Amino acid sequence: MNNKRPNLLFNILLSLAALLIALGVIISGPYFQGGYKIEVNSYSPVKFKAPKDTVNEIATERLNKEAAANVDTIYARSKEITNDALTKLETILATLKDERIRVNPLDSPYASQSPSSQEGAKALYDLGVSLTAEQINYIVYSSSDKFSNFCSSIKYITEFTLDKGVKENDLEQANTEARKELAAYLTESTERIIASEIISAVIRPNNLPDEEATRNAREIASNSVQPIIISGGQNIVDEGEKITEEIYHVLETLGYTNKSLSESIVSVAGVILVCIVAFMSVLMYIYYFMPALASNRKGAFMLFTLFSLTMIGAWLLKSVPYQFVPILLMTMLVSILLDTRLAIVFSFTVTIICSLVLRADTEFLLYFALTGVFAAIFARYTTERNRVFSIGITVSAVSGFIAVALSLLLNVNVSYMTVTNNAVYAILNGVLIVILCIGSLPFWEATFGVTTPIKLLDLANPSNKLLRRLVLEAPGTYHHSLIVANLAETAAYDIGANSLLSKVGGYYHDIGKLRFPDYFSENIIGENPHDHMSPLDSVAVLKEHVSYGLELAKEYRLPANIVRFIAEHHGNTMMKFFYYKALKLYPDEEINESDYRYGNDIPSSKETAIVMLADTAEAAVRSMIPTGKPMSEVQAFVDELIKDKLNDGQLRLSNLTLTDLDNISKSFMKVFKGMYHERIPYPKAAKSAPAPAPGPAVK
Repeated sequence: MNNKRPNLLFNILLSLAALLIALGVIISGPYFQGGYKIEVNSYSPVKFKAPKDTVNEIATERLNKEAAANVDTIYARSKEITNDALTKLETILATLKDERIRVNPLDSPYASQSPSSQEGAKALYDLGVSLTAEQINYIVYSSSDKFSNFCSSIKYITEFTLDKGVKENDLEQANTEARKELAAYLTESTERIIASEIISAVIRPNNLPDEEATRNAREIASNSVQPIIISGGQNIVDEGEKITEEIYHVLETLGYTNKSLSESIVSVAGVILVCIVAFMSVLMYIYYFMPALASNRKGAFMLFTLFSLTMIGAWLLKSVPYQFVPILLMTMLVSILLDTRLAIVFSFTVTIICSLVLRADTEFLLYFALTGVFAAIFARYTTERNRVFSIGITVSAVSGFIAVALSLLLNVNVSYMTVTNNAVYAILNGVLIVILCIGSLPFWEATFGVTTPIKLLDLANPSNKLLRRLVLEAPGTYHHSLIVANLAETAAYDIGANSLLSKVGGYYHDIGKLRFPDYFSENIIGENPHDHMSPLDSVAVLKEHVSYGLELAKEYRLPANIVRFIAEHHGNTMMKFFYYKALKLYPDEEINESDYRYGNDIPSSKETAIVMLADTAEAAVRSMIPTGKPMSEVQAFVDELIKDKLNDGQLRLSNLTLTDLDNISKSFMKVFKGMYHERIPYPKAAKSAPAPAPGPAVK
């Protein structure tokens, strides 16, 4: 309990620190700090998409103006102007009539023709009619019928023209049409010229613009235009595209350029809640499915470091194509250094948070959600040096394929160049992350003491100093360790545990036997030294191999997860052979059972538990095979040994299920059947020497 509380406090503080870093990076990014630095006529630093439906106000306003401009000016007939024109015409004609009466009172065709008076010419001139003396005399001395026809024709044509309406710009055209009409009513050219002069002096524009009616009509037309809607997810501007005034206004409306205070407060609250939920999902996964990591400060701090570096990297790379954000690099490192399933969960969480840092869109989220799964799975194969190149090509190909698929799916009018660029960026990033991942592994190993698969492969090399000592000083133990490693690797693979770690743990679990190798059954040749020792002395020697193994692990700087195999492979199991031997030798004494148990921690992981079971099974089966036991009995015996460990409580912290235990037993038997083939029984000799009784399986 004392150890758990400090670890819990450490993990809480580390989680709070990670949350603060995430919030700091988000708030200092384009999401809050005035958005992106964009201006009209500049080029877009990234591709922008609308996060929600919004109105393109500039485009809508432009359509409104176009609709209003398409409405012609409405004109209204002015009765006042029309009446004034007709009144003026009557005055002109009356002046001509008065002049006729003055020069010819009797209106006789034979009256003497005297010149028209100057008063008459002046009166006409004042009315806007400029006639020569000859023209005035022509009208004054014309016959009554002719004068009457002259007047009626002028009246009719003037009224007709005014009734049609005369606009300001159409006055000349109206006069021209009136002159054409005169030809149908007046036959003489002089008469038509005089009439045309009179009509031109009378006709005025009487069709005037109705400003109010025009304004109302244009307003109705403008309001009838449907607003231009930019749908959520629609592309606003591509990366590198020129930002027009219209595009800038849309980005400004959506808050990509700046945020108001109230909007910022709401956004900060939303970001905090999203980050808390994201962090809680990862923490719950770790505490429920990876309790060993929760109690491992170095592992937790390494996860914190990877997260922090990814956040900072995302912030620094906000102006480059989104494919180069280091989420996939982090995913592969978590998969290699810690756990593949944790890497997938962590990848989803970091993708969500990075999308807030970069104000990313759906394409960003889907790209890293999909590629993160593949990167986490492929990472486990990057440790095989001969496959690094092929894995790099595979990751690149998958990344490029996903980038192309998402570009086509989420961008209806996407250009060929955009699709090509996304594919190229994804492929280059795939190669880059594999190189960086493999190249940085020694740093993580040295800094945090983690055991990478590459480190495990180095430890599994037979030329390793410690294994070399085992070969030379305790060859039986070395052979036993090889078989245990083979059993553990097979079983771990079959139940989905870390097979490489189990294998290497099997190699090193018994290195403590280097102190007294001749006291262990696999190294005994000839007389068994335990036959001449008290049970407690034998137990002390056996216990010694665990403590001495831990000393060697410290001396040779073995990784912590390999040390756990040394410390936990016996747990606190009882050495029953010597316990029963003590009961038999000292029937009158009280035998303390705890004296005959190992005093070590029980297995805390599936891998160390598998090695415990493999260690027990190998020693037991090795003692059975020489007696000719059939495989069916070996199978039953292995099942009984596993059940005994389960009932003794040795597996309660290992997270192994009953199904796992059943599969482990089957995996062991696959190996044993491959090692110890059942042979055809040969006829026994008539007289055969009795088989020697097997000695104790000293472990």
